[in-house]
Amino acid sequence: MSDYRSQYEKYYKNIMKQGKGRSVGHNSKINEYLPFNNTRSNSKGKTYGMGSDNIKKQTSVTTKLIRQLTASVVLLVLFFSLKVIPLQKTKEVYNFSKQVLNHKITYNNAIETFNRLKTVNLKDKAIEYIDVFKSKAKVIGEVRVKDKIKDEYCLPVLASYVKLQGDIQGVLIQAKEGQQVVCSMDGTIRKVTAGEGKQDILIDHGNGVETYYGMLKNVNLKEGDQVKKGEYLGDCNKIEGSEKSGMIFKFIYMGKEQDPTEYLDFSNLQNA
Repeated sequence: MSDYRSQYEKYYKNIMKQGKGRSVGHNSKINEYLPFNNTRSNSKGKTYGMGSDNIKKQTSVTTKLIRQLTASVVLLVLFFSLKVIPLQKTKEVYNFSKQVLNHKITYNNAIETFNRLKTVNLKDKAIEYIDVFKSKAKVIGEVRVKDKIKDEYCLPVLASYVKLQGDIQGVLIQAKEGQQVVCSMDGTIRKVTAGEGKQDILIDHGNGVETYYGMLKNVNLKEGDQVKKGEYLGDCNKIEGSEKSGMIFKFIYMGKEQDPTEYLDFSNLQNA
């Protein structure tokens, strides 16, 4: 009987030990998934936690944002560089930009890009480009205006002429007092001024071209009137401060007085 009792006690002790073991294992697995348990272990035995997950996610977003900003800056610099870099280097810059887009962008890539662009003075190239464009546009514009005027103009008075001296661009056309003055090209009266026995007319011909007729008399026109080539404007008058008579003629292009003899043919007039 005592042997049976001792065996019975051993049997229940083993059951209690096994129950405690399962309880501990079961609780450990439950604890593994509790939200306040910050540590877990993976299949390799490495521990990690929810805090580390958040840090990794934040780091990933920051890295992605930095890469996108770096790519934007690189593309912006390359875009403006194509306008100022000489033509023979454009292909090289284009190929380099393709390499940048096709590879993973890192800080070293960005630094390398900026170092390459340092060899080109962007400011100087931009100014040079603008100056060349302005000069070419001005020359082309003047050539077109000259070609157009050659077919559409006439001299205001047939007489002798003298170029004005100093900073004033224009000619003094000497003619008899009372000789008629006509419009050189089709246009619109922009301004008529009068004072002390003389009248001045400014005519707008479009395309930045204007003509000025000064020291006239008997003018009967007003601002806004349409005038045709060869149409009567007024009469020659006495030149103030001299014993001569005639009129002052000026040619204006893009708001700046020009030498009329460079745009109009004065070969039919005698150079006094």
